Amino acid sequence: MPSRRQPASISSSDRFAVSGTRVSTNTIRFPGIAGYSATKSAIDRLTRVGAAESGKLGYGVRVNCIYPGLTPTEMGNQLAVDCAEIGLFPSPEEAAKAVVDLTPQGRLGQVDDMADAVVFLASDAAKYITGAGLPVDGGMGM
Repeated sequence: MPSRRQPASISSSDRFAVSGTRVSTNTIRFPGIAGYSATKSAIDRLTRVGAAESGKLGYGVRVNCIYPGLTPTEMGNQLAVDCAEIGLFPSPEEAAKAVVDLTPQGRLGQVDDMADAVVFLASDAAKYITGAGLPVDGGMGM
């Protein structure tokens, strides 16, 4: 039987946090992103399992992820182009507008919106949060 590795000695002053990202594709359905959506769902499960293992094995690491909304990065822009190329929208701009129209805050996310959420999850303000996914999508996924 394989033996479990004993956790390193961690003092109460040591704090560790791990964050990942997963797009809110569990509630938002766009054709053409099935593979991408599946990998992001795997991040959600990995977050939960990682948090459970860390807690139960005494590693002292909090594991969380964020669910970012569409952000005008290279990847987000390419998604809009892809949606237009397969005929879902007349143009990438119309694809982005459709997402904005679905978002209660009425805008696309910005990189600093995502960064602020990760900083929060890594901070002492989130010291009792683990195994969670935080939507950072302007309300689009609710």
